[in-house]
Amino acid sequence: MLLAVLALVVGAAGCGSGSSGSGTTAAAPSPPAKTGGTPEAPPANPKESSPGSSITGYGTAAGGSARAAVLAAAHSFLTAMASGDHARLCAGLTAADREQVAAFLKGGQGGCAAALKTLLTAAAAAQARKAAAAAVTSVRIKGGTAFVLFRPKGGVPSYFVMKEEGGAWKAIGLAPGTPIDPTATP
Repeated sequence: MLLAVLALVVGAAGCGSGSSGSGTTAAAPSPPAKTGGTPEAPPANPKESSPGSSITGYGTAAGGSARAAVLAAAHSFLTAMASGDHARLCAGLTAADREQVAAFLKGGQGGCAAALKTLLTAAAAAQARKAAAAAVTSVRIKGGTAFVLFRPKGGVPSYFVMKEEGGAWKAIGLAPGTPIDPTATP
């Protein structure tokens, strides 16, 4: 899955700067975040989609320290992408995703950070900056998975997915957010 997302990020980023229809629209959070109405969202897992299932109804709304931990991890990840801090960006990915990114380079020379230096573009960094400054509308947690729902300034409602790994929240992909399908029904 990460490889498909990576291809989307690299491909969209190579198409020009800041196209709002690129498919990798901004994602999550800049602490402190405002809470407000939650936009409609697509099913959390399209393969298991059913009427009434959606990201907005996933798990429970996070508050307090759980919300703060997810938002801090997401913000750190997005600002690392925005600033080109490839080592910190890799540290913010799940172990499985780091391995997949590193495998992009023949022989894995240089690991995850070297692969990201080669693959990520200025357009991806620009989208990550927008995502890092976005207004968070909701954080939904169930078990070790969290969905951060947000709206970047001038952008469409989007979401960002995190997994808990080793007691820390990690990103499961390189897209700085996925636009929410406004036609999905909760």
